[in-house]
Amino acid sequence: MQACQRVGGPVVAATVDVGRAEVDAAYVLPNPSLGLNLNRSLTGPKDYEAIVGLGVSLGIGGSWFVLQDAAETELRAQRLSAGQTNFDLALRMRARYARAAIASSRVAVYDELSQRMQGLIDRLERLQSGGESSKADVVRLKARRATLALSARPFRSELAAHRGWLSAMAGSPIRIDPSSATRLNQSVARAQQPTKVPHPLVASLLVRRDADALRAEAAERRWAPDISLFAGYRNVGGAGATTGHGFSLGLSVPLTFFDHGQGEARRARAAASLSEARATVARRRLEAARTEAETRREVLDAADPGDDAVVLASRWMEAAERLYLAGEGSILDVLEAYQAVSAARLAELDLEAQRTEASIAWITAAGRLGDRRLDEACAISVGAAAGDSQ
Repeated sequence: MQACQRVGGPVVAATVDVGRAEVDAAYVLPNPSLGLNLNRSLTGPKDYEAIVGLGVSLGIGGSWFVLQDAAETELRAQRLSAGQTNFDLALRMRARYARAAIASSRVAVYDELSQRMQGLIDRLERLQSGGESSKADVVRLKARRATLALSARPFRSELAAHRGWLSAMAGSPIRIDPSSATRLNQSVARAQQPTKVPHPLVASLLVRRDADALRAEAAERRWAPDISLFAGYRNVGGAGATTGHGFSLGLSVPLTFFDHGQGEARRARAAASLSEARATVARRRLEAARTEAETRREVLDAADPGDDAVVLASRWMEAAERLYLAGEGSILDVLEAYQAVSAARLAELDLEAQRTEASIAWITAAGRLGDRRLDEACAISVGAAAGDSQ
């Protein structure tokens, strides 16, 4: 959680700041204009007129206030985009950690079996001095143990790579808990329930659609002229005449014959339609992916009516070792039992790995991490921001 906040925090803050900048820009008042007019006659009676004053836009058209609403909506969209960024980062880290846990469990299977083989080798080598064991059996065990070491090497490499990536992201060494993949699958299984909270991606698209719709409304209001008021001081005088003082008032009304916002409104409506279309496609795609993940999990989690393969293989291994050490079995039976134990345990881990990938796919499609603490620490809630945008 700390890594999520440390790495994703600057991006989240910068993304939200973009939305806040839009709001700040929308609330900036238009600048007044300074007007200065000097009129003087060159022929006839010598007189002059000077006017100085300020012109202020009255904002009667109403588009200024609608643009403020559009900026507020854009801020909500930026918050949702920031939440999506944080969610993606948290998902990558959780997926990496779960995959590292699976790799760690696989390495543990090979290491435990290798240690068991080494224990049998040690016993046989002690018995060899009394002529009670065949050197060929020791060679067979050592060869199989060396093969186990080679088989474990790719998973050691995978585990080291995942741990290195996680440590680099977190800024400190990471300890891999082999049970984390199981906890991920259990949390996702509990979280697989209907919810009205949309995926952050869908929510951000819907809110951006609302912002574009407001921009279109603001543009359409430009048919109402944005009247400007001018007020100033007036000074009038002439040759041999007393200087007159007064005031000057004026209204400036643009004529919206040709450009009354139709072009800008058209662009904004097209952008809103595009956001809604993308949201529709994303919603359908994510729903399909979530259904696929849930279906996979249902099949993977189905109860196995048969006996536990690992338990049976372990009993076989113990019996084969006892018979061999008692001189009633062969080393080939022992090696076959070892192979059965490793195959059963690795098959269980393959099943757990499939569950993990299905859980990761579900998290990706649902937009939830399946853990309340992680959702609060590494994602921005979209319920309040998008609940009225569906």
